[in-house]
Amino acid sequence: MDFRLYDSRVAWQVRNHAANLTHLNIAVMSYEYEVRQLLKDVAPQLTRLRFLGRWLLIPYGRSWVDTMLEDLQPLRCLGRTLVFLHISVQRVSSTTCPTKLLPHIEALFPKLRIILESSLGSLVRRNTCDWIQWRRLEFNPNEWQILEDKFEKALQDVPEATSDDPAAGVYMIQS
Repeated sequence: MDFRLYDSRVAWQVRNHAANLTHLNIAVMSYEYEVRQLLKDVAPQLTRLRFLGRWLLIPYGRSWVDTMLEDLQPLRCLGRTLVFLHISVQRVSSTTCPTKLLPHIEALFPKLRIILESSLGSLVRRNTCDWIQWRRLEFNPNEWQILEDKFEKALQDVPEATSDDPAAGVYMIQS
């Protein structure tokens, strides 16, 4: 399911179809709190969800890593199925974000293979379980690329670089 706006009908559809959803993207900014609350409420029912689009992370208060992990906790039940996660990180340096969050995100979502973040490009876990930053693989929440199997195909074509390769847009991440 892909939604460009949010209202009670969208919430009703998500709640009624939660058990069957494999892909969910709600690309709205104006109802962020309501969308987050809906996803927290239905997360235990999303037993087949493989792709979750646009989870906004806004650090506040104490350590930004702790607050982001608190935000992700309600989605922990998706750990058995979630392969693709699109996050939007607000107010945090994108250069430090991956290295500090990856070990925690791996623990929450062990099957996760791609983390999509607009300022970073994509973080991809290869078959060797190491993570790379692949700047050429991008996600635009306003285009529903997942229906074209773009990311499933990308997992088959992950670069095998063993060091940074700027020409290929690949950078190693130390987690």
